[in-house]
Amino acid sequence: METYGKEREEYRVPRGSSTQAAPQYPANTSNTAGPDTSVTLAINALQHSLEESARREAALSRQLDAMKRARRAGREWREVLANDANMHAVTVVGEIARRLGESGASFRRTLALALVREGDGLSEIARRFGISRQRVFNLVRASDAVDPLRRG
Repeated sequence: METYGKEREEYRVPRGSSTQAAPQYPANTSNTAGPDTSVTLAINALQHSLEESARREAALSRQLDAMKRARRAGREWREVLANDANMHAVTVVGEIARRLGESGASFRRTLALALVREGDGLSEIARRFGISRQRVFNLVRASDAVDPLRRG
């Protein structure tokens, strides 16, 4: 976790646990309150993950094309995957999915918490996000901002 201290509030932002950690960008807080800044940081981390994923996906696409060419040339899968670059392509798919999943979850959690702090009920947030009220509760349950009995 990376901690940023601001005059108004201290907040924490989880770091990505991928091979290359996503940088955490301090937001311009001149017009925003602490919770908004947390959401901005989560958005920045998600955007970074998307940009990094796009770069990796482009490289992955080229590698997959090379794998298809090798198969068309009559090579067996064992031979194709004996090439370290081809085997790496297999692992990159999972890394991209994991990284986007982590940054997306952080964004949803931070945004849900900000909506609760603004007074939205768990059911309303659930409708906005297209998830269950229980899932919203689980996203924000670690915070004191959530009253577990609040049904709205």
